[in-house]
Amino acid sequence: MTFKRFFVLILLTVGVLAVWQILATVLLSFGTPFWLVSITFLPAITAWWLLARVVRKGG
Repeated sequence: MTFKRFFVLILLTVGVLAVWQILATVLLSFGTPFWLVSITFLPAITAWWLLARVVRKGG
């Protein structure tokens, strides 16, 4: 994996985690149970996995 692809993967990972953190904060502030908020992290994990595959394959 080239440095550029690795850097893109890191940026995308940070972006996905930042979006989830904002979503989780908003949901928790409205009194949503933590177990329900934790389920919202599954799409973030899936997105990260798909992004990692795309970066690894080179496009």
